[in-house]
Amino acid sequence: MLNRNLTSEILAAAIEGFEVRKLRIGEQIAQVRQLLNGDQPAAASTPEPQQPRRKMSAAARKRMGEAQRKRWAAKSDAVTASEATASAS
Repeated sequence: MLNRNLTSEILAAAIEGFEVRKLRIGEQIAQVRQLLNGDQPAAASTPEPQQPRRKMSAAARKRMGEAQRKRWAAKSDAVTASEATASAS
């Protein structure tokens, strides 16, 4: 399970790290395919160009985080209220 204390910045950094790993693995797969094809470049070995990542200001990240915490609190309050109603019956 994911820790609920993870911030969006930590999660974004994790995604970025995994994307870098994915590119490296794709390059290694392309190299192995070239070896299999007798040093002929494989058509699937060229990675598609990626769009640059959108930059988000610290203020925008803060607003998004506060909104998400508000949604989680509302959901938690709703679950607690329904459990209290169920146990009272």
